[in-house]
Amino acid sequence: MQSLKIVEDLRDTMQISKALNNLGQTYSIQVDTINNKANQYNFNKALDYFNKAFSYKQKLNDTLT
Repeated sequence: MQSLKIVEDLRDTMQISKALNNLGQTYSIQVDTINNKANQYNFNKALDYFNKAFSYKQKLNDTLT
């Protein structure tokens, strides 16, 4: 979360997308390891971060990385 705040303050679009993607990865890894209610929360958080990262990637015309 701190890295996201730093790159947002710097307005570095590429690094923002990477930080958001990393947060999505972190939440997606937790989906299979915790109870069902937490699974839904983590899945939704992961999806939210992935969608935000993708939005930044689209702004950069970088949808493949």
